[in-house]
This record gives sequence, C-alpha cells and structure tokens, in this order.
Amino acid sequence: AKADTVIFVITPASVISPRCDWEVKRTVALSKRLIPLQWIAVLEAEVPVELKRLNYTIFATGQPFTGPLAELTETLLQDLPWLRQRTQLHEEAIRWQTRSRDQDLLLRGTALDEAGNWTRRRKPNAPDNPAVLTAFIGASENEESARASAERKRIEEMATAQTERAKALTDAEAALKREAEAQQARARARRIITWGSAAASILIVAGALSFAAQQQRNRATQERLTAVAVAKTKETERQKSVVDDLISRIGAGRFEKPGINAMKKICSEAVAVTTILGTTSIENEYRNNAERFWELYWGPMNIVEIRQRTDKYTGDSKLVMPSRIESAMVHFGNELGQNDSSIIHLPRSILTSLSLEIKKECDAYLP
Repeated sequence: AKADTVIFVITPASVISPRCDWEVKRTVALSKRLIPLQWIAVLEAEVPVELKRLNYTIFATGQPFTGPLAELTETLLQDLPWLRQRTQLHEEAIRWQTRSRDQDLLLRGTALDEAGNWTRRRKPNAPDNPAVLTAFIGASENEESARASAERKRIEEMATAQTERAKALTDAEAALKREAEAQQARARARRIITWGSAAASILIVAGALSFAAQQQRNRATQERLTAVAVAKTKETERQKSVVDDLISRIGAGRFEKPGINAMKKICSEAVAVTTILGTTSIENEYRNNAERFWELYWGPMNIVEIRQRTDKYTGDSKLVMPSRIESAMVHFGNELGQNDSSIIHLPRSILTSLSLEIKKECDAYLP
C-alpha cells in the first residue's frame, strides 16, 4: 500500500507461486504501477494474465546488463513525483476509510487545491485511481463546497439582518415625522375653528403647548433610537478590535527565533510522550505519560494549535483555518481516552501510527 511502483521478477518459480500470484492481484487491486522484469524466460502461457498485457524489461543471459538496467531506471523515474503524491493521497484515503470516513481527515484549503492540481496532471497511461481515493477527493470537495456555502449564507443572513434593522429605524423615524405633521395639521384646524373667541385662544395655547411637548418627546425618542444604533455600531467595532488585537498578540513571535524554539519544544515533548505511549509496556510509565499527554493537550499545545489556525487571519473570519496539528492531537486523544490509563491492552500500533501523524504535522508546520 505504501509503494509507488511494484516490480515483478519473472522466473519459472515466480509465475507458478501462489504467493506471487496473490501479490500481482493485490498490486492490480490497489491500482499500483506494475513493471514486469523477465530474469529467466518462461512460456507465455505460464505468465499471469495481469502481466501479459504489459511491456517487459528483459535481462537476457549472456547479454550486457547495463542496457536493461538503464531501461528499468528510466521507467521507474517516469512521473515519479506524480506517483509519490498519489501514494500519499491513497494512504490518507485509506486512513479516512478506516476511521469511518471521519470528516476531520478530509482534505482542506491548500491540501485540497494540491490534490485537484494532481488530478488534472494525470497522464492517459497512468494507473486508474482506486475507488477509495476517488471517493476521498470527492468527499473533500463536497465538504469544502458545503463549508463555503454555509459561510456565504451566514454572511448573507448578517447583511439581511442589518438591512432590516436599518429599515426598522427608518420606519420609526418616518412614523414620528408623520405623527408630528398630523399634530401640526390638527393644531391648525383648531386655530381656524376657534379663532374669534377667548376660549379658542386658550385652546390654541393649550394645543401649542401640547404640540411642543409632543415634538420634544418625538425628538427625544428619535435621539434615543439614534444613540442606541450608534452605541451598537461602536460596540461591534470595539469587539472586532478586541478580537483582532487578541489574534495579533497570539501570532506575535510566530517567526521569531524564541517563538519558534518554544513551539518546537512543545511539539517535541508531545511527540516524545505519544511515542512512549505507543511503545511502553510498563504500566506506571504508561499512566504517567498519559497524564502528561492530557496536560499538553489542554495546555501548551493549544498555543501551537491557535497560532496555526490564525496564521492567515487579517480581520476576515473566513481566513481562520483548521489546524492539522490539532486534528492529529484530537485523534490521538480519542484513541487514548477509550482506554483506562491504568490498563495497557489497546494495540500499540494504533498509538504509534497516531504519534507519527503528530510528528509529521508538527514538522510540516514549524520552520
């Protein structure tokens, strides 16, 4: 499963070997590049059908060795970077399939873009991709599309809510204006009807006072609504400033030597602890390192994970990226948490593999 290319050496013994036949079929099932090398000539009828359709590299007895060797070397070097990336993606796809298609293991961001470019670089004579690899890349693209769609929807909902709040404020102001105009019209009518009498004069004065009071109340209401809107806007800006400042301080020292050394020290301890957990058979050592893992998990490793998540943040929440280091630690913690820390019965190979994943992600991230 980890090979880029499989070479099958054709001899009278290998073509009739059940084990060798299984290896050929397994190579084809995994869609690996298969190169037949004829070391000792055999009858064509005895060669496995999977090899007959391929071009042989022939090492003939009594003939120079260098020519076939150069031919084999040239064949192996063809499309080697593309094949190596295919092997890596295939391993990730198998891990995703084994872990019940865990969404946390899907490709995201730059990794997904690189997988797409890799797919487009495939040559016509390249081996067909295994079904699990095709499904893995497709699921990654669907998840990325769904995430982008959800983010767009959230932004649209925020914009709609802001528009509705602005409209409500405008409607309130218009209602206050209409009320003021209606009161002015009623006051004018009262003045015309009662113009000639002293009683009318008193009513006019009272109406004017009432109108003035209402106008003042309307102005006060409008000023209060405006002040509330301004205060909300300022609070939103203040909260965004606080978040931006916090993330800026989190990222401080990311590329400075002391900061790099600190993160390397934290990651090195995490790798050392998880390596011991994947190999020790001493119960006290296992339990002590399990406790230290959770201390790192909830403490220092959070610093590295938060920095990785906010490396590209520039004030736009869409640029807060997932942390592959965090995913590796979570996977290890999930496996470790299913077992009592005083009992050492879980398969060591699981923790060993997950420990290597943590080291791989730390090495990829730290300069």
